[in-house]
Amino acid sequence: MKIAYFSDTYYPTPDGVSTYLKDVKRGLEKRGHEVYIFSLTGDPHEKNVFIPRTVPFPPYDQYRMPLIPFPFREFKTAVDIMPDVIHLHNAFYMSSVGYLVARRLGKKPISTFHTDIDKMRESIRLPFSDLIFDLGKRYSIYLYRKCKFVLAPSCQVKAYLERCGLKNIVTVPLFVDTDELSPAKASNKQDIILYLGRLTKDKGVYRVLELANEMKGTGYKFIIAGVGPELERMKAYVKENDISNVNILGYVKEDEKKQLMEVSKFFIYPSSADTFGISVFEALSMGLPAIVSKEFPVKEDTNAIVYEDFSNIKHIANKLLNIDQATYSEMSTSARTLAISKYSIDRHIDQLLSLYMSLVDH
Repeated sequence: MKIAYFSDTYYPTPDGVSTYLKDVKRGLEKRGHEVYIFSLTGDPHEKNVFIPRTVPFPPYDQYRMPLIPFPFREFKTAVDIMPDVIHLHNAFYMSSVGYLVARRLGKKPISTFHTDIDKMRESIRLPFSDLIFDLGKRYSIYLYRKCKFVLAPSCQVKAYLERCGLKNIVTVPLFVDTDELSPAKASNKQDIILYLGRLTKDKGVYRVLELANEMKGTGYKFIIAGVGPELERMKAYVKENDISNVNILGYVKEDEKKQLMEVSKFFIYPSSADTFGISVFEALSMGLPAIVSKEFPVKEDTNAIVYEDFSNIKHIANKLLNIDQATYSEMSTSARTLAISKYSIDRHIDQLLSLYMSLVDH
């Protein structure tokens, strides 16, 4: 089967969508399928990856935007490939190209909703940004209506899309590579609370700093890794408030992420903007219990994920300090069990192929 993915971001760009696509491409190719990536970022030397001419996107250095209004070369390449399945990821620039490819070939595309752009308003400030985000949301819904299916990574996201008027929604949870991300020895663990992700306001990064400030002198250290527009402001905040138990690393490579999770005790993720939160499930696969916001979109009945109101920082600090070793061991075991049982890559690819086959058969 020939499968074409259209996305504005692809590996090695440091974000969840790009890593997801890399792993799915590899998994599908192992099963004998041909996967083609059309993206604004990525490694142009990787087989079957096609990138138009781009320039940097000013608010985010790691992202790119098109140099010309329409990538005719990539459009023609995609049409000539004649993919069996056209899968759009989010509903931005390259997904619009993918939709036009599908229309040229007389096919119905499918799409995955990865990013709620409405919740990014505070993180990206541009001239007329409110108007831009309003139009972007309307256009996204318009494009999703043109798709055969829209894949939602959680039931909460499915409910949100239904409130937006969409009916063609299928819940397909994302995944982590549970073989690659396996727990380290308990003896390696240190009293470290780890945040991995984009450094934006909607990710709740200042809540992490507030918690670190509250837990000064308790022996816990906080490590923050990621890139984004808040990086320098966060460093200034730490200095101004003398938060001595915080280390802000900035960008880290994939192997460094794994090393950080191996030595950390908890994972923290106060985001209110995610549709799935892949880094949380990477941490769970490594045996790290996760402290997340009440708005976190995936709800599980487990002690491995602690849902908290981050407006009450003192309460969260007290809860963390009162977790004894026996309780922590139970939480860590539950974290790994949850990741393997419900969020493995094989399970996810089985679900994708079932949907793809229904399109091809139709």
